[in-house]
Amino acid sequence: MTPGRIILPLLLFLGAISSLHAQCPGCVITLPSGIALDTVYLGAAPDGEVGVPYDEDISFRMPMSTTPVSILDPTIPPGLPILEINIISVSNLPPGLSWEANKLTFDVDNGDTDGCVKFCGIPTLSDSFFVEVTVTANVFGIVQSSSFYLALYIAPASSGNFGFSMLNNVGCGSATVSFTNNIPSNGNPGFSYEWDFGNGNTSTLENPGTQTYNLPGVYPVEYTATVDTSGYFLTSVTIVDTDCNDFNIPPADKPDLFIIITNPGGATIYTSPVATNTDVPKTFFLNIPLGNGNYGIEVFDDELIGTEQCGSVNFNQTTTGLLIDGQLEVTVNIIHPITTLNTLDSVYVYPIPDAPLLSFESEEWCEGDSALLEVTNYTGGLQWYVDSLPIAGAISSVLQAQTPGDYWAVYTSGDGCTASSEVVSLSFYTLPALPVFSNDENLLFVTNPANLPLSYSLQWYQAGTAIPGATDLTYCITGEGSSDFSLEVTDLVTGCTNEYNSQSTYDPQADCISGSSEEFAAQGALNLYPNPVFNELTVEMGDLDSGVVELAVLNGLGQTQLQFRVEHPGGEFVYQVPAHSLLPGWYVLLVKSSDGTWMARAPFVRAD
Repeated sequence: MTPGRIILPLLLFLGAISSLHAQCPGCVITLPSGIALDTVYLGAAPDGEVGVPYDEDISFRMPMSTTPVSILDPTIPPGLPILEINIISVSNLPPGLSWEANKLTFDVDNGDTDGCVKFCGIPTLSDSFFVEVTVTANVFGIVQSSSFYLALYIAPASSGNFGFSMLNNVGCGSATVSFTNNIPSNGNPGFSYEWDFGNGNTSTLENPGTQTYNLPGVYPVEYTATVDTSGYFLTSVTIVDTDCNDFNIPPADKPDLFIIITNPGGATIYTSPVATNTDVPKTFFLNIPLGNGNYGIEVFDDELIGTEQCGSVNFNQTTTGLLIDGQLEVTVNIIHPITTLNTLDSVYVYPIPDAPLLSFESEEWCEGDSALLEVTNYTGGLQWYVDSLPIAGAISSVLQAQTPGDYWAVYTSGDGCTASSEVVSLSFYTLPALPVFSNDENLLFVTNPANLPLSYSLQWYQAGTAIPGATDLTYCITGEGSSDFSLEVTDLVTGCTNEYNSQSTYDPQADCISGSSEEFAAQGALNLYPNPVFNELTVEMGDLDSGVVELAVLNGLGQTQLQFRVEHPGGEFVYQVPAHSLLPGWYVLLVKSSDGTWMARAPFVRAD
């Protein structure tokens, strides 16, 4: 069982807990009552909406041991102590939102398990975001890093009023807006609509399609709904003049008037009360719905015996003015209620800012260097990223990068619109291995030349000053006393250098004579074959003085693997070095005689 199997299920509930820099301070821990001390709990984060301020506190409780985690994954043994949890980074945040936890390190071993995080800002992009959170946890003394994801939905921007609603009415660079009519006809007649979208387009449709706004600006959207569903109503009839009077009862008296209204079919639909001794004009108030066709109004004088007809007139829904029948003059008041609703809202399209412009010296660096990246056209509103992760606290225009990766900067304008710079892929080459050297009878020689790059150059220094011509694997020191010597190696492929320093003391009793394999090869006095070496390495050298010739095979650490002493009578030297016992790899052959000391590298390969 690996530590990751313990830690990953344990930390899945921490997805919302992270902070890049302090922008949402002051969250409040609110946990449900009655939850266990050793448990896993995370509150819910509600959805957001583009353009709407978001400010939510999410509380959590972390487990004190793997016991509650084992419930989620039975393969994890319960009872292992959780010592500490650290929140490292977060990426793929909804643009415009910032997160800040009340702390980033939790000393779980001492009961520090409760925390909270505040989500705040104004989201500027609608999408389902899968926020990647990276944490480390110390479980039973083992620290493990894990990444996991939390889904967070940001809905499109919306705007609503009593007339209509808009979706996605806030955009950067452009916006495609959909509209919802809040006064629908539901298929009934009598409804009409007028839309002016502010982008040069108009419509009379009840439900218009989407509209596109391609340029930054504020676009007023005007909406008019006309509701003509109430019909026509006869609200009053006025008898302006009539020659009717009570002449049958001397002396003549004022008439007792009443009216009868008939529908287009001739049927009586209304008879008014009698208005006795009435002066004209006389108005009868009523509320009669009118359909299509001609209606009739008959005017009567109620006599002591019987009635006297004063006249009759016809009218319809659109009648206006004076209606006349002989001496009878009548006016009617007909109303046709129409409701007109006007609303105004706006679409906001903000300009996309210019992309941040990066200035940098090179994309290739050596390990330990600091690459300077700088945004030249912005001083604020920035966030630096590397390999999709935001860099904590990297919000200034200058970034000192020391690790390889893909770097870029994102600028967020005051309107919440963003723009990204170009991506700079920084490479940090590994430094060549230290050219460790030792002193053997005043001869400084590299003890691990097998670790040197395939293509390299060397330079010896004494007391910090380059020694002219001292560019070989060995160097003979001269002069009395001790001195500080150093050797610098340069990888000719990457240009990276490394340097080894050592204090060396001159021995006046020793006689240092050195040579290089390159010099002997140039003279035709040194020949090593085959290359690569399988079972045996043949060493051939030109004329050597008589005496002992010492040969040694060193590994990459400068450790002697094979060593031989050969009595040489003088003249050409040939020797076969056995390689059966060596593991495959690069080795160094060291040859010493009274003529000098030489070193050469060769790859050894074990024969099957």
